[in-house]
Amino acid sequence: MVKHFSILTLALLMTFVIFCESKTHVRKCPGDLPFPLNVQIDDCEEMPCSVTKGTTTHMEIQFVALKDETYQIETDILVTVLGIKIPYELPSGNGNVCKNLMFEANCPLYAEEDVTFKLEFPIDNNFVETNVKAEVKLKDVEDDVVACYIVDMKVSK
Repeated sequence: MVKHFSILTLALLMTFVIFCESKTHVRKCPGDLPFPLNVQIDDCEEMPCSVTKGTTTHMEIQFVALKDETYQIETDILVTVLGIKIPYELPSGNGNVCKNLMFEANCPLYAEEDVTFKLEFPIDNNFVETNVKAEVKLKDVEDDVVACYIVDMKVSK
């Protein structure tokens, strides 16, 4: 019995360590907006995340749905470059949360449902090679924020 308990404890500890290592430390948005359960950005654990012009950064955003029968959630990104805030348009379909849910999840979502969205964030060649702040909001059709976080990125060639 003790041996089985030790194996189970070790397995749970390893799962916890793997989960903790897979998290990118991002910041909360201003105000009392919902914060995602977990954000994982490729090759980034601590900010600023290093990104390269002309590539696509992948972000996995785990969040909890706030309402029953949520059929549509879109991604709204505001990028701050050299103190200037600019709305960032994603390529068609990239910002549609329902079409990019992972682990066979699909819409409609229901209140308290825990899902993960895979966001493909292209780093355009027009980005200035400097530090950039991206505020990522997931919003439903009523413009209510489902999840919001801020990630600092260092853009290079």
